[in-house]
Amino acid sequence: MTESTATSPEVAERIAQVEDLPDDLRAEIVARREAGTTLAELKANFPQVAPDVIRDVLPPANARERKARAKKDVEKNAQTGQPDSSTPKAPTTATGPATPAETAPRYVADEDVVRELAAGITSARVAGFSRASLAELLGMTGRNAIWRTEVAGKVQADEVDPIRKLLARIKSGELKPPERRAAGAGGSKPPREKRDVLKAKLDAVTQWFHLYEDELEPESRDALAAIVGAPKSEEDEEEKE
Repeated sequence: MTESTATSPEVAERIAQVEDLPDDLRAEIVARREAGTTLAELKANFPQVAPDVIRDVLPPANARERKARAKKDVEKNAQTGQPDSSTPKAPTTATGPATPAETAPRYVADEDVVRELAAGITSARVAGFSRASLAELLGMTGRNAIWRTEVAGKVQADEVDPIRKLLARIKSGELKPPERRAAGAGGSKPPREKRDVLKAKLDAVTQWFHLYEDELEPESRDALAAIVGAPKSEEDEEEKE
C-alpha cells in the first residue's frame, strides 16, 4: 500500500516567482536583511515565499553572486525570447547609431595665440609682476597656467580669455605690480620681486638677441652674447687671431 503525502495549503499558495511578490512584502524582506537577519532566518520567517524568490529579491552579497545573477538572467531571457537587459546598448538616433564624441584637444593649437599670451606675460613680469602674483590674479588655482603658457608654450582653451583679460587690465594700468619689499638684513640678495623682474628682462634680451643676432655690430653682438651666455661667432674669433 502506497502512502501519499498531502500538500499543505501554505505550500500550495507559496509565491514561486519574483513577479508575483507584493511590493510591501519585498520591502520587508530587504529591510530585515539589511538589519542583519540571515538568509536562513528569512526563509523561516517567510514560508509563503519560495527560497529562490527570497534570494533573488535581495541585493547581491558579492561579485560572485552578482555574476551568477547576471548569468541566470541571460538564461531566463533566452528561454522567454526577451533581449538581454544586462548588456548595455549604444543609444541610437533618428539617423542611426550614435558615434563616439570627438575628444577636444587639451591645449590650444594656434601658435600665434600662444606666442601672444607668452609675450604678454613676459611684458607683465618686466613691469614688476611675478609669475606667482599673476597666477594669484588669474585665480585658476592649481593649474600653473602662467608658467605653462610662458615657459612651456602650452595653454588650455578655457585659459585664453582669462589670461587676455588679465593682461589687458595690466596694460591699461588698472592693476599695479605688487610693492617690492626691502632687502633682508644681510643685503646679499635683492628682494624676490626684483630678482623676478631682472630675470624677465634677461629673458626678453635673450629672445631679442636670437632674433636680431645677424643685424648687430660685432662689438654689440659680443657684449650681448656674454650677457645671455651665447657662444661667439667663428668670424669674430678669426678676426681677433
